[in-house]
Amino acid sequence: MKRLVLCGGGHTHVEVLRWFGERRVAGAELVLVSPNRFTPYSGILPGLIAGHYRFEEAHLDLERVTRFAGARFLRTLVTGLDPRERVV
Repeated sequence: MKRLVLCGGGHTHVEVLRWFGERRVAGAELVLVSPNRFTPYSGILPGLIAGHYRFEEAHLDLERVTRFAGARFLRTLVTGLDPRERVV
């Protein structure tokens, strides 16, 4: 079993989750670690600040996206990496 750990819920990681959700990969475990369940979509952020969008319209629910991908969501903060020991 290979494990891919994504640290943070930015655009690229959301895209990786979407990709995994559309193509199940046998023998792979995907984990997203983020201190926040919701992440703003930067393209809509100015409209949110101006009051044109509601919170729900301008943020992605990372827990929901990870479920779609068949991944695990860990709501916590990554404080360090040890690539040699393969530990986050």
